[in-house]
Amino acid sequence: MPLDGAFLVVAALTAAAALACAAGLLRARSRRSPRRETAAVLLVVLSGACCALSASGLRYHDLGQPVRAPDRLATDVVTMTAMFAVLGLLVASGQGWHQAWPRIMHRLTALIACVAGMALCSAIGSGSPQALAYFTLYVAFLGTSLAEVLGLSWRQAQLVWDRPLRHGGLLLTCGGAAAGIAALAGQTVWAVATAPHMLPPALPAARSCAGLVNPAQCAFTVALPGVSVLLAAAGVALPVLLSSLMGLWRYWRQVRMLHMLGPLWERMRNTFPEIRLPEHGPRSRMDPEFRLYRRVIEIGAGRAMLRPYSRPGISAAAAETAAQFGLRGEELRATVEAAEIVAALRARRTAGCYDPQAWEPPPDHTDPDVPDLPVETAWLVKVARAYATSPIVYQLMTPRRQ
Repeated sequence: MPLDGAFLVVAALTAAAALACAAGLLRARSRRSPRRETAAVLLVVLSGACCALSASGLRYHDLGQPVRAPDRLATDVVTMTAMFAVLGLLVASGQGWHQAWPRIMHRLTALIACVAGMALCSAIGSGSPQALAYFTLYVAFLGTSLAEVLGLSWRQAQLVWDRPLRHGGLLLTCGGAAAGIAALAGQTVWAVATAPHMLPPALPAARSCAGLVNPAQCAFTVALPGVSVLLAAAGVALPVLLSSLMGLWRYWRQVRMLHMLGPLWERMRNTFPEIRLPEHGPRSRMDPEFRLYRRVIEIGAGRAMLRPYSRPGISAAAAETAAQFGLRGEELRATVEAAEIVAALRARRTAGCYDPQAWEPPPDHTDPDVPDLPVETAWLVKVARAYATSPIVYQLMTPRRQ
């Protein structure tokens, strides 16, 4: 893929990550999140920088052009801005907000000061003192930023082995910072060794880059800087974007599970109104995870209150019939439990009002195969599906109604 095309792809990724952060802010609009707000702004800045580099593409068509050439100044400033955005995102994600915000502002002040100095050098002229000052400011800011990015991303990567998306993104950022440091080192060595009075980008012979590494010096002025920005931007944007996509998948899955639990949950609440939990405001109604766990707890309470109405023969009959239909494993167990619930509900309706004094509390009803609430939710979804759709459940009840 051409360099400018790669920058456009990464610009689109960072823009999508910024939109994902903004969507998270809208979802939690009642709670301020300065860390996420700052991350969204930095991702927008990084996206704009990558988009701008797709036009210039770090392409110094004339590598010997003076410092006052506008293309060179624009490309250098955009590259520095992109690295500042990457550094700010790493700082915001790796430290407490009260420590991260002053550090981000210090780096922003340094960026503004260096850009102002470089612009002044470019406006004054193209002599050796101006070129020396220009290059010194450029290397000072970009070099320190790259070193910080490399150190932060590497340290954070050692702490997130259990989060593969975050870990992989930090390693990508490490690679980008290493490529940028190599580019700066190569430019500096080339300038000192061949033309101290003509600071990079400078070539003694061919003055245009025919390719990313043709002539060889272009590897340090085009290829490595491009790889540095691309890897660093992708490393900080991809985990945010993929995490948001996984969040959307979880949201859709929770809504779907809510819908599947609906019939069984409503029947339990209608049978035992006392299991209703108190409401927690309008915002909780928009949170599918909260509503899902609420339904699981209420269904669990209803199952406990149905224990006195259970009939020993129902489980065996349901298991035998389900096995005849070819059900096995968890599907068979879910069908059996749904049949038990239906039988107990009908027995409860026949018995009349519920009398808590007529029975002793059942022993601990926690299933040893259900260690936590998410697993219990998944299990209840299977039971609710069998309750609502399985013909076996209703076929078992048919003789009882005759």
